[in-house]
This record gives sequence, structure tokens and C-alpha cells, in this order.
Amino acid sequence: MDVSREVPARIAALRAGTAGTVGRIGSVGAVKAEAAQSAAAAQSHADWGMTGRKSTAQDSDGFFAIQSVAPGLLLSHRGDFVYGPSAKPPGKSCVEVVTVYGPAPQLWAWDWCDPKPRPRKVIKADAKFVSTYTTNVNGHPAYAFEENLTNASTNQWTVFLFNYSTGSWDAFYTSAPNQKNVAGINGWNIFEVFTTLDPATGNGYYCPDIRNTTFESSNVMLHLGGKWTGATQSGWAGFSKGSASDLGFKCPNLKFTVTNQGDGWIARQ
Repeated sequence: MDVSREVPARIAALRAGTAGTVGRIGSVGAVKAEAAQSAAAAQSHADWGMTGRKSTAQDSDGFFAIQSVAPGLLLSHRGDFVYGPSAKPPGKSCVEVVTVYGPAPQLWAWDWCDPKPRPRKVIKADAKFVSTYTTNVNGHPAYAFEENLTNASTNQWTVFLFNYSTGSWDAFYTSAPNQKNVAGINGWNIFEVFTTLDPATGNGYYCPDIRNTTFESSNVMLHLGGKWTGATQSGWAGFSKGSASDLGFKCPNLKFTVTNQGDGWIARQ
């Protein structure tokens, strides 16, 4: 089923400015921590955002979101990583689409159906990416992506990015066939941090690096029963409880806001 054909109307609304403002399991975090090469240093890990909560969302065969990207954001401390936004659809979906900040901004396709889950495609979120795949949303660049079940018999999922230069969808990554998602069925769409603490302040080294950056996810939708439904209306999206301080982000002025009637969120200082 090619559900991506239904989405350009939402993209047109976004371009016209009428689209609106719109818990991770421990073992999953552990795999990410290894990817962050943090074994040599004691790191703090925290995440906040949408987490799946309803079993009917397991039947979804498509996911859509508009995700911010900050091409100039570099983290100053080696080994610190910010994943935000980072989204994996619920159900049997395979691919987590991760906006990554560390030594350089990147976009990852992390394949949870791979026998060894890891980033299977990595591209730079550089000026070329911004000019091709982003538009201005609430004052910052943002890209639109879909992840669709493209072969139900083999549980094969494909991630598409909307190309603003051509006005069409580009295939970004397709998971290997006949593999099982090992990350659970709930899914997530979150802001996540792995950071080393600055002994002088007790805060994460990443904290001053992100001071002027807004991380935003908006217009989140699931494709259920042949139609697109907002994340909240579908019953899928719940939000993490607690403040940034409560959750251990080690960044005193960091705050989270639920937006778009529950179909989006913002993280910023």
C-alpha cells in the first residue's frame, strides 16, 4: 500500500503556513549508549516525549511526522549525543528515524529489524540536506518523513523524505525483509540525551551547546484502517511524566511543551 500518495496535501498546507503549530525500555537505551561510544565514561541518560500506549496502534501501516533539524549544532564534548526528534512507529515497524547531534548533525535510519540493530544509513544534515529536504516551520528548518509498510508479507518498511526541490517523496531507507522488530511494539517519538557531567557545574556538557536550539516534532500521524489519524486521536500517544530535572536531563533551564493538541512537542531552554 502506497500511503505516501495521500500526504502532499499536508505538505502544501505546511508550505502555506496553515498546518498549525503543532519511555524507552532499558535494553533499547543500552544499545544506543553503546552506539554513543560511552562505555569509557560515566554518562547520564534521559529521554522524554511520546510513548505508545494503545494496542490498536499495532495495526498501523504508516507513520508521518515533521521533525526539526539544526544544521549548525555541534556538541563540544566527545561522546555526548542528543537524539531529537527520534521516532519509531508502533507495531511491527523496523526503522527509527533519528535526528542526531554529536560531532556533526546527521540523520540516521536505525534498523531494529536488523540482526544487530544499528544505524544502517547515515547522512549529514548539512546545507545540502536543508535546501533539499526542509522548509521553515516556526522559525527553524524541519523535514517531513513517512515510514510505510511496503511489503506486508515480509514485514518490509520504507522511510521516505519529502523533497521540497522536486515536490515529491524520496526513498531514504528500506529494511531487510523477513526480519522481526526487537524494540517492542509501543513505538516512540522522543528527545533523548546521553551526556557526561561537567564536574564544575554538575550539568551535562551538552546543556550550554543547545541553549539557542529548539527541538520540535509536529503533525504526528498514524495510518490506521486506511486513513491518517492524529497521534492523540488514534489513542497511541502518551507523554512522559515529569520535568527535565525530574527525568535527569542535567540541564536546569530545559523545558518540554506538548503542542498541536497532543500531536507534537517542543524541547528547548
